[in-house]
Amino acid sequence: LVRNMAMCLLATATALALSKVPDVRVLDVYSHNKNCYTEGLVYDPTQKVFFQSCGQYDESKLVELDATKSGNTIDSVSLEGHVFGEGVAIYKESLFQLTYELQIGYVYNKKNISEKPTQLRFFTDSGQGWGMTTDTDNNTLIVSDGTETLYILNPTTLKTVGTVSCSYIDPVYKNRRSLESINELEYIGQGTVLANLFFPGYYLIWKIDLASGHAQAVGNLTTAALENGLIFSDYDHVMNGIAVDSALQPTKIYATGKYWYCYSCYDSYIEFIIFRDKMLVLD
Repeated sequence: LVRNMAMCLLATATALALSKVPDVRVLDVYSHNKNCYTEGLVYDPTQKVFFQSCGQYDESKLVELDATKSGNTIDSVSLEGHVFGEGVAIYKESLFQLTYELQIGYVYNKKNISEKPTQLRFFTDSGQGWGMTTDTDNNTLIVSDGTETLYILNPTTLKTVGTVSCSYIDPVYKNRRSLESINELEYIGQGTVLANLFFPGYYLIWKIDLASGHAQAVGNLTTAALENGLIFSDYDHVMNGIAVDSALQPTKIYATGKYWYCYSCYDSYIEFIIFRDKMLVLD
């Protein structure tokens, strides 16, 4: 009991310290369907659309969205009832969508997602697929499985060609700790990935260096979420979903949560945009 109490106190102190990561600020509001249990989000600059993966059994689908304030649905493909959709990523002309526990990845034609996708097998130690992004510098895919490990995959075969173990320096106790529960991912260049964790109550964006696995919390969405009624104590409403428009300078990052409405944010080094049935753009 004493040990459990000590662990709870340590976790609480660390959470309080991490909550002091600089806030983002709201800029504007965008329309978006709030009924998506968001598991993945990616922006396609060539078509100026978002692709979003919605999860849950009997509800999973892949959605193509207009990347404007209207947020209109352009196309939508429902998955079979036993399939739980997860992270999405674009590689060349293909759009990849992970599944939660089937260890199957769907490969779509990004210009027509209604075409029947091909299927490829992938493997993680947990047997699960969570977040996904494309390392455009090395022509690989990066996958999370809800642990501290990132998997580097060959986009042609989905075979694992490497792994990265992620950790951070505890801001209270100054020791290195595993960055567990890594969920959605987005590659932003120069060997760096942005990520969010599967955790309710406070919402941070983490920056991960792929060479070392070192992670640092760089953006805090908690205050913005609280001000807009998005702080929940359950895991069905956590922050999840990050996408990048790297063609803009500064780079613009879009993010969302499960059943969230949207907002965009800006901090000292990068611009963010965040989703739900409305999107608040931050400055």
